[in-house]
Amino acid sequence: MFVGCATSDASEDALPPGAEGTLPPEALVDAGQPTDASAPDREAERPLVCGDAGFCETKLPRSNVGEPLSLRSVWAVAESDVWSVSADGLVLHYDGMSWSVVYHGYHPLYAVWATATDAWAAGEHGLLLHSHEGGTWTPIATSHTETYRAIAGTSSEDIWFGHDSGADHFDGTTLTSHPYGVPNFLLTSMAARAGFGAYAVGYVKGAPPSNRAFPVPHVPYIFDLKPEGISNFNPALQNSTSFVPLATVVTDAPEEERRIFLAGYWDGGWHLDYSYATFGNSIPVIQNTMVVVGLEFSGVQDNRYIEDPSRPPPTPPLFPTWGKNWNDIRIALGVGSYVYWDGAAFTLQSLDNMGNSFVPRTLFSVHENATNRWLVGDGFALKGPAL
Repeated sequence: MFVGCATSDASEDALPPGAEGTLPPEALVDAGQPTDASAPDREAERPLVCGDAGFCETKLPRSNVGEPLSLRSVWAVAESDVWSVSADGLVLHYDGMSWSVVYHGYHPLYAVWATATDAWAAGEHGLLLHSHEGGTWTPIATSHTETYRAIAGTSSEDIWFGHDSGADHFDGTTLTSHPYGVPNFLLTSMAARAGFGAYAVGYVKGAPPSNRAFPVPHVPYIFDLKPEGISNFNPALQNSTSFVPLATVVTDAPEEERRIFLAGYWDGGWHLDYSYATFGNSIPVIQNTMVVVGLEFSGVQDNRYIEDPSRPPPTPPLFPTWGKNWNDIRIALGVGSYVYWDGAAFTLQSLDNMGNSFVPRTLFSVHENATNRWLVGDGFALKGPAL
């Protein structure tokens, strides 16, 4: 289906379905200010923390009711051009000195992607936002109200916006919807690299087995995204039932078997097996024998869950993953540590604990450019040197 794409000077009258509650730019709420001007700034009660590895907290605006922001995605174009979005519906920009709120909508936002000229944000109810050359943020009409979970692109004329039933492609003029053709698919990640393509990753959730000693039969997928259509990149991956891919990197390897790097976990029913998989159009190669932070990646168990059937299953990690090439990939385990893949083996690396004042919180996204790396999550945005 072809849908006309609004330009940067489009009217707010053409809001996409589900985005009716979005505030126009002239009605922005400065989420960096408490609603009561006399209320104390709780963030100012302590200094921002820096760690020995050179990572420092940056001062974030707060929600319009004075609460910390939950940042769900970050994209660093340059040292003075960084974008983020929050579960509060905010689009934020960092100019090299401070964060500011540039758009405030009513729907949560989960993904952001940008170039030096264009910035995109997307989230619940099919809300898709675009800003060109630093201009007005404009809602773009879409053909659905599904939640966007990821954005990936190679240029301003080749961008993909992912939701559970398909992906929408923007060619610089038109937004075109492409279905995956897999019922009940759940998108977890997208990635793209100029010259090597764009890909969407996720799985079909399996029904819990009656005996929790058996793995949950999830079915993983990775789709090759092309403007002419979407195809199953590696059908052999579907044989790796119970594997849940959470993040992906498109590498610069010329061999297809090293083109894609996946990070995810095995859902073993009564335990979680955290693992990594790398594959191309051949049988997947599974890497799953590591010991990291006291957790054996080939068999992580939550004994409380085993002993008490009424307890919920262990919460799997998010595994934000980034990399420059096949032998330089990092999988974040949290704010303070990550696993490094050098093309042959995994090793545990540390970013230090940011001192005693920084309380670890959920890490949602990592991105770096040539000079800086950013880590964002619940109530924080950490800036540090690129690796």
